[in-house]
Amino acid sequence: MPYSKWLKVDLHIHSHESNKTKTNDYEGPELTFDRLFKALKKENVNLFSITDHNTINISLYSELIKRREELIENNINFIIGAEVDFIEEDIHDDIFHMLVYFDTYDLEKVSNVFKTLYQIDNLNDINNITPVTLWSFFDAVFKNSIQDIITIPHFNNKHNGLPTKDQIDKFVYTVFNALEDSNNRKNLVKSIKIFKEHNYTDVPVVVFSDNHNIDKYPCGKSGDLKTQTCMYILGNLEFSFNSIKMAFQDVSTRVSIEDVQPRKTKNNVKHVKSVKIDNEKLCLSEYQNTIIGGFGAGKSFLINMIYNGKDRVDDKYKDLAQNYRSFVIEFSDCTTRSSLSEVEDEVKIIRFEQYKDIYFKDILLEKDKNELEKKLHIEFPSLETIKRTKETDIIECVNSLKINYDESETITDIINYEAIARRVEKKYTFKDGDLQDLYEKPAYLESLIEYLKLEIDKKVLKQYIYKDNEKESINLAKDIIRNKNNFCYDISNKVRIIIETLNSKITSINNNINALNERISSNIKILENIKEDLRNYISLLVKLKSLSLDFEMRYSEIKFNELAEKQTVNILHGYKLVAKYMVKNKYPEWCDDVFKSEHRKNSFFQSTISTLHNGALFKNSHLFDKRIDSYTKSFYCNFENVCYDIIDNNTSIMKKSAGEKANAFIKLIFNIVEYYSKQGQSVIIILDQPEDNLDNKGIQKEVVERIRYMKINNCLPQIICVTHNANISITADSENIILARKEGGKCCYTNSGIEDINFINDVCMVIEGGVDALKKRGIKFNIPIIKNLERGV
Repeated sequence: MPYSKWLKVDLHIHSHESNKTKTNDYEGPELTFDRLFKALKKENVNLFSITDHNTINISLYSELIKRREELIENNINFIIGAEVDFIEEDIHDDIFHMLVYFDTYDLEKVSNVFKTLYQIDNLNDINNITPVTLWSFFDAVFKNSIQDIITIPHFNNKHNGLPTKDQIDKFVYTVFNALEDSNNRKNLVKSIKIFKEHNYTDVPVVVFSDNHNIDKYPCGKSGDLKTQTCMYILGNLEFSFNSIKMAFQDVSTRVSIEDVQPRKTKNNVKHVKSVKIDNEKLCLSEYQNTIIGGFGAGKSFLINMIYNGKDRVDDKYKDLAQNYRSFVIEFSDCTTRSSLSEVEDEVKIIRFEQYKDIYFKDILLEKDKNELEKKLHIEFPSLETIKRTKETDIIECVNSLKINYDESETITDIINYEAIARRVEKKYTFKDGDLQDLYEKPAYLESLIEYLKLEIDKKVLKQYIYKDNEKESINLAKDIIRNKNNFCYDISNKVRIIIETLNSKITSINNNINALNERISSNIKILENIKEDLRNYISLLVKLKSLSLDFEMRYSEIKFNELAEKQTVNILHGYKLVAKYMVKNKYPEWCDDVFKSEHRKNSFFQSTISTLHNGALFKNSHLFDKRIDSYTKSFYCNFENVCYDIIDNNTSIMKKSAGEKANAFIKLIFNIVEYYSKQGQSVIIILDQPEDNLDNKGIQKEVVERIRYMKINNCLPQIICVTHNANISITADSENIILARKEGGKCCYTNSGIEDINFINDVCMVIEGGVDALKKRGIKFNIPIIKNLERGV
């Protein structure tokens, strides 16, 4: 077991050996290895001690030492201990018992302590025990070269309640490492409450079985198993003494009393159990795993492989990843994956990396937002960008007005107002029959004359038919007919000439009238066009005024500021996640940007009319559409992109310094983690060098204290952390420390916990300040004067 796990502890078990120094103390059968092993196995006890009164059970401990490997294979280990009677009036006004534990498996050294203490040659000679002083006890311990001990006083008559505060102070601020209380849940709750009220937060109150009959284990002398509880510590089974010592140094994180001090001893959410690199298996704690190592040792490479998998590591690690054949992650539910990213539908992977680009920005861009959402499982609000309006209506309106202005001066010059005044005159016309000849010369006339000539010369038997007088009459008739026809023709011709002359006059008059009427019609059409143009002009002016008012409102400074200040907000654990427009420039004045100075009036409408009336161009000698296009671009460019912010206590994180941003982000991450954890959601935190850009105060407050707080309150999920900082690995009490090193082009990893002395020494050589951090962590242990200084006493 290479890292700290919860161990069920019972450091107060008596054997039959106690009867030699205290009459009728042990009530059960002889405590043999087999009886003890069976009882401990049944109750799943991992770490125990046989604490006989003022002596040790040499024979039993000898067998335990001999069979220690067998015990460890069964997840059981022990420390050598005893229960000694003390008298120390400066501390307590009565005889008190103290459990003592020795950092050694050398039975001869431990035996010699008792021989020295009681001035005897053989442990079997112990009888009529007289209580000893603390000074004499510690003198005997150190004279026999035992480097370290653990002392736990438990006063007599505990059923009468705790001693006075003055006596508790003397217990707490001397050399004692813990105080044992009665194994009774109700009494324990009272005791722990009193200890907290007196601010004895660094002194563990411990409970053990105080068993005096192995057949009734784990009952104490009271025999009331229903009121009893059990105690757990976070420790490493192979390093039993140091595990107890380290647990007592960190009461709040490493000690749990079932149903009394509620530090949970089981993690029921999914977490990484181990990673297997080629054939090497690296076990991970369900709590804090801290990866340390020198530069280029493979710390960040390991965390990158854990998240991405061997075949999908970041580009900078690809060559290194090729040196390994396989990489497999085993989870607590016995499933395997090649990367953490494959379980993101089941487990929320919260990743903190050094967002150095973000630390030196005043705003979060879309890329930053997407990265934070993916890595921190948060969701920023959405905000629609505002698309630029091309202002087609107002451009068309102004262009139409410009055309009207260009043509208006030539339209009225061609109107004949006199002709329009005579527009009622009519023309004269004749029917076609009125223009025909009054007389038409008959077609038969010439034929008739010729026939009369032939008639005169007509003969019968060569004699003329007509006599001369008759011929004269026919000739006379012929002349009369011709003359009459010629007379009629002349009269008809004169009438025709008169009619033609009259018709010519009428035609001329009609032509004049037609021409005049056409001109009148043309002018009337022009007039109607002018009226229509005026109607259109007025309509355009009305439309332009309306469009101008609308334009002024949409492009006002008030509207600009409304948009510039517009935000959408998501609330996240007391933080505000904000989306807003990325405003680049100050408000652009439309009057300055569209119109020349001499045409800038009180309104957009008046400025436009002034420009058109004077036949001028707009600013920079541009046409209206080009100027408007330029202005709207400068206006809308401020709302084409969305940026994001994180607000904490009404202050933007992005306005802070790089160090303050780092503090804020790590604080946010732990808030998110705590929320998900309290919801029962499986969470794994990946922290890659969180101390970068953090000062020592930030590391202590936002990382170390937060990790410890979440451990105490059972809301810290599995952490996999790369760090160079000793406080994060040691002061935060990392259950599993992974030491990375590089050998032969490959990265190798070993792991253990702070209980492993040799390993922790190697750790301290790698991380700066490791020795100091370890000393600071241990100042609570056996150094009462420093305890007083820490408390400000």
